[in-house]
Amino acid sequence: MNAVILCRVSTSDQGKSGLGLLSQEENCRSFCATHNIAISGIYKEVVSGAKTLDDRPVLQEAMAHAKKENAFVLVYKLDRLSRSVHFVSGLMVQGVKFKVVELGLDADNFQLHLFSALAEKERELISKRTKEALAKSTKALGTHNPKTLALALQGRAKVAKATDERMAPHIQEANDLGFTSLREVAKHLNMKGIPTPRGGRWTAGTMSPVMKRYKAK
Repeated sequence: MNAVILCRVSTSDQGKSGLGLLSQEENCRSFCATHNIAISGIYKEVVSGAKTLDDRPVLQEAMAHAKKENAFVLVYKLDRLSRSVHFVSGLMVQGVKFKVVELGLDADNFQLHLFSALAEKERELISKRTKEALAKSTKALGTHNPKTLALALQGRAKVAKATDERMAPHIQEANDLGFTSLREVAKHLNMKGIPTPRGGRWTAGTMSPVMKRYKAK
């Protein structure tokens, strides 16, 4: 068997630092070694998983390479292909086989489609809870002036975006080291001396909204 490894991160900061890309490659290499799979090529991309296939030339190159070598495209996690079930289902009709390290060698394309659908549903629920929490927070602002409300929401959105961009590589690093729970990631950040937006220490509670937005990307 031959495999074409594909590694993806969503942000340019992650791509520049190598956080995530190196870990994905190492896990894929280890998987191939365990199952006696030859590596035909390795592709790395820095792009949002929400893009269309036309916007992901690296993925297209990996798929073409896999077709030529009669290989399959190997990713560490299913969301490295995409977080959209529509996108993943579209890939399944391209005549290329896909394998995911976390799901094992026996998971076929049909199973990957099912796992993708479940993952997207989970993200929808996270998004719904986030919107409900936002609605409660706007109500707590105690204003009925649309312009004032809009400015307040924009301010919060900018702060959240800046926090997400700052924390993404650190969260990825924590995950790569095996720290996945809110408490573990918070402890890792505190040990590195990385403060919250208000300059305090991270807790599971302050980590929760940041992690939800990170996983929903």
